[in-house]
Amino acid sequence: MTEPPVPDERDDEDVEIVSPSESARWQRGEWVKRTRAAFAVWGGVAGIAATIVAIVLSSSWELGVFTLPMAVVVARGVAHVVTDGDKVRRAFFFGLGPLAGCGAVAAGYAAWGRWWAAVLLGAAASVGGHLVAKLLFRRVAHEERLERIRGV
Repeated sequence: MTEPPVPDERDDEDVEIVSPSESARWQRGEWVKRTRAAFAVWGGVAGIAATIVAIVLSSSWELGVFTLPMAVVVARGVAHVVTDGDKVRRAFFFGLGPLAGCGAVAAGYAAWGRWWAAVLLGAAASVGGHLVAKLLFRRVAHEERLERIRGV
């Protein structure tokens, strides 16, 4: 006859006990990662589509070059607004750069009629808008920096 299996004799120290709050926090972290990853994919696809449409409609590759990163930045911002608290501040933090950039492209093209000049102005305005957002919303900028360090 065979003997019954011997139970695993582990010390209580080897067993990790996870509290419900830690488990919920881990699940929320996984949800945040998955949601942001989904929006990153969506932003890439939308950016490529928007780039193609911009090039076809305007016959300007410069506008296409500007459109792709703007779509990715907007998708990233939407993902953070969806997954984080304090949605109004996050919306302004992530939206100020693209809004300034797109407005500057429109104004530059209306003023000069040249896409390359409008796109350069838009890129500079986008970077400037993002820097202003970092100054206006320091807490959000700090939280984003910590999330980037933690890999969330």
